[in-house]
Amino acid sequence: MAAQTTVVFESKKWLVVEFSLDVAAIEAAVIKVNKSDYTGLNGLEPSKFAIYEMRWNVGGTGILQLYFDHTTDDEIMALSGEGFVDWTENGGFIDPASTGGTGDIVLSSAAGATYSITMKLRKKD
Repeated sequence: MAAQTTVVFESKKWLVVEFSLDVAAIEAAVIKVNKSDYTGLNGLEPSKFAIYEMRWNVGGTGILQLYFDHTTDDEIMALSGEGFVDWTENGGFIDPASTGGTGDIVLSSAAGATYSITMKLRKKD
């Protein structure tokens, strides 16, 4: 099956998405969460995302790189194996919104890997 992104829950303030790939493949700068597809409390595209929670399961030998898309991409985290992180107490892992780009959440893998990643995002106005 091809890579897919599924919206698990969405409100004006929150977004929970799951993206997965069940056949090992190499991906380069693939948009997983397109910010312009969503609207925030003010009815407009959110200015940025804050990641509150993330759970992942990465199979194979690959390491995944997640980042916010900007002229110089802002790294979120390198993922391998299984894990969970909760940034709730810190107000979320907020896109620093560096110069240029979209603020979309993008994934790259240097080696073939299968994965399932679930993110709880807050839409920031």
